[in-house]
Amino acid sequence: MQFIKAIAAVAIAVAAVNASATVITFDDIGIPGGVNPNSTMTGFVTNGLRFSNNLAVVDVSATSDWASYGPAYSGNYSVVNDYFGDFVITKEHGGTFNFGGTAVKSWDSVPPALAAGTLKAYAGGALLGSISFVNSNQWQFLNANFIGADKVVISAGTALIDNFTINPVPEPETYAMLLAGLGLMGAVARRRNKR
Repeated sequence: MQFIKAIAAVAIAVAAVNASATVITFDDIGIPGGVNPNSTMTGFVTNGLRFSNNLAVVDVSATSDWASYGPAYSGNYSVVNDYFGDFVITKEHGGTFNFGGTAVKSWDSVPPALAAGTLKAYAGGALLGSISFVNSNQWQFLNANFIGADKVVISAGTALIDNFTINPVPEPETYAMLLAGLGLMGAVARRRNKR
């Protein structure tokens, strides 16, 4: 009986590992006082995600040249877009991800006519979901929870994003191996009980 409890505990632990979210704060790829990759905004890749060519990671801490855009939602770095360009985020080598949400705010004074923002997630070109928001100089976290997205597009005028949150999509073979292993362990436990 203790053996079965141990198997159940392992299964729960494995499920918990698969359920943990990845929060991308951009602090690990930022350049103190500067812009990464460079001031020409050529885009970047981090955590297996490709951020479009009109984006860059900027230091918005109190001592940087970009301090007037800060502070960051967390840490010292955020992602900035060019003027009114969309944030487009995809998997680096294709595939899908579960998008949990992101923090967003304006880096410039936003006239009311331009303050409307949208966050959209797509899968194979089809719209999975959309969130409308008002872009302002205050951080707001947009809880999305879009499952199986292959592209996220944020249209928000002059904006910063931070704490981009994703959950990995479990591979089917992972669950198949887990179930096969649990079945095998159950068969071994039953066989021991019969002896």
